[in-house]
Amino acid sequence: DANFTIDQALPVELLSFTAKKETNESVALHWRTGLEINSKHFEVEKSNNGHDFSVLKIVTAKGNSFREETYVSNDNNPFSGDNYYRLKQVDFDGNFFYSKIISINFEEGNNRLLLFPNPAQNKVTVSEKNGAVINEVVIYNQLGQEVWNGEIFNNTIHFGPLTSGIYILEAKNEEVKIRERLIIE
Repeated sequence: DANFTIDQALPVELLSFTAKKETNESVALHWRTGLEINSKHFEVEKSNNGHDFSVLKIVTAKGNSFREETYVSNDNNPFSGDNYYRLKQVDFDGNFFYSKIISINFEEGNNRLLLFPNPAQNKVTVSEKNGAVINEVVIYNQLGQEVWNGEIFNNTIHFGPLTSGIYILEAKNEEVKIRERLIIE
């Protein structure tokens, strides 16, 4: 008789991972697994350049499953332009693997914001290319978390000290929300 142990769990079998534009403001991410052993969770990661990823959401895995499982997660603050996503599947023992990177382009049509200066430091002038009046502005970090909101005065917003990085500035008027990337130095 031969006794042996397997000290590494079988990997999760990822059958598919897709992104599709759900509404004018969100992207739906779908993935399916065919087998899960020792699977703790999936980290849905997001990037605007395909290299620098941050965690968008953590989705609890089924743990152990020998049948097809389906998962869905939404990105409610997609970047204007290209959005890149990948899954990080994490086991209970800490082992993990990454899925392939998928992308979707989220253009907002002809409604575009002009931000000046961009990169900015603590204020930015905002105008809409089609001349629409902007009533309210919200700034989100790369995780989609709101970090500033307020009214706009003379097309300028003073957002104060935010750490250096890439943000999404969302401008609203009566008809539409427009998002544009804002870089803060």
